[in-house]
Amino acid sequence: MEDSLREELAVLKDKKLSLTRRLAASERVWRAVLRNEVRDDDMSYAYNVMVQAWKSLGAWASDRLDRNLILPRKRLAANCERVSRRLQEGQKFFRDFPRVGLAEGPCDDKRGRTITGAVKACVYTSIYEFHLEYPIEGMGVRKDRISVVTGPGARLPLFEWCEIHGVIVYCGRCGLDITFEVSRLCPWRKF
Repeated sequence: MEDSLREELAVLKDKKLSLTRRLAASERVWRAVLRNEVRDDDMSYAYNVMVQAWKSLGAWASDRLDRNLILPRKRLAANCERVSRRLQEGQKFFRDFPRVGLAEGPCDDKRGRTITGAVKACVYTSIYEFHLEYPIEGMGVRKDRISVVTGPGARLPLFEWCEIHGVIVYCGRCGLDITFEVSRLCPWRKF
């Protein structure tokens, strides 16, 4: 690992340093990744350090509602997502919803009907509340009711699938970790 990258990661780890300095370090790490200056074996380590720095911005309940942390948290999350796209083992960090090829969940408007398809938004994402639901073929389904189809006749609950694959989902509005969130609305959502 290069000395400059090691220094930037040390800045990200140090919670005593200013938020501005830590954000600048995350930008420099992302630029190094973009320029292919980070080896594949160092990429996972850099990604993990960035995720820990991002998680530290929403660790306390007071942090979740702090308006001064929303923009830095979103910027750091976006940098984590960018680095995640370059991981050798595949993307693990997603905005608003995980990209799952085939999932199924109950349709709330018709009893007994099951929706099967990709987890994706058919229209832009403003109609969904990602803290509570993910879109399956454009229909919002509560996250705790979604199953990932892993093979013929094999289903795995979404939360378990996320845990196994190390998937992290963040809210594009507030920048918080919403991977396992099903009970609180986005604090920054304007209805």
